[in-house]
Amino acid sequence: MEKKKIINYELNLRDLGGYETVDGRRVKWGMIYRSAEPKGLKPENLECFQSLGIRTICDLRSDWEVGALNEEVMENCRYFNFPLTEENDFQLDVLKDLEKVREFSYHTYRNFVRSPHCGKFFKVLLDEENFPLLIHCVGGKDRTGIICALILIALGVPKKTIVEDYMLSVGFVDRLLQRYQTENTHQGMDASFKQENINAFFYPHEDYLNAALDEILKTYGTFENYFDHVGLIDGKRKELCGKFLD
Repeated sequence: MEKKKIINYELNLRDLGGYETVDGRRVKWGMIYRSAEPKGLKPENLECFQSLGIRTICDLRSDWEVGALNEEVMENCRYFNFPLTEENDFQLDVLKDLEKVREFSYHTYRNFVRSPHCGKFFKVLLDEENFPLLIHCVGGKDRTGIICALILIALGVPKKTIVEDYMLSVGFVDRLLQRYQTENTHQGMDASFKQENINAFFYPHEDYLNAALDEILKTYGTFENYFDHVGLIDGKRKELCGKFLD
C-alpha cells in the first residue's frame, strides 16, 4: 500500500513519517500521527482513525476545551492530556485588528515551548508501548504543529522540511473556513472581520513557528540545551532517534 503523508484532509490527519534527516536517515512511517480533534466524526472518518491501530492519544487541548472524549476513538487507547495553554485568553475582538492578531499569535507560540508539558510529552515518546501514537489539539495546526516541529528537530530533520510539514495544515484550514462561511458554524464570527485578519489567525504562518523556535534559542542558546531541559538527556535523544529513524 502506498504511504501517504496526508491521510485525511478533513481531519488534518497526517503521518509524521517519511522525512529525511540531515544524516540521510528517514523518520519511520506509521509511528506518529497528527490531527485535529477527533470528535463529531462521520462514520468514514471514524473508520479511518480506527484503521491506524492507534494505541496512545496525546491531547494538547486545555481542560476547558476537552469536554467529552470520543469513546470510539479512545477504545483500547492510553490517553494523556498535555495542555500547552492553561487559560483561554483569546477574545474574538482581537480579530478586528491585524496587529493584535499577530501579537496574540506570536505570544501564544512562544508560550507553547515554555510549557512544562513539553517535557512530559517526550517521556511518553520514549515508551515503546505507546505506539502508534496520535497527537492532536483542536485544529491540529498550532500546538500540534509545534510539538511535531520539536520532534522533527530532535530527530535531525532539516528546518526547511519542518516548515513544509507545518504548512501542510493550509489545506485543512481552507476547508474549515469554507465550511464556516457556507454553514455559518463559527459562533461569534463577525462578518465585518477583514479576511486578512481571519487569515492571519487561522492559517499557519512560518513566522509564528519561527517565533517559537527563536524563543528556544533566546532562552536556552541551542536546541540541544532545550532538549536537555525537557528531559532528553543521558543518551535519550539518541534513543529517540533509534526508535523513530530507519
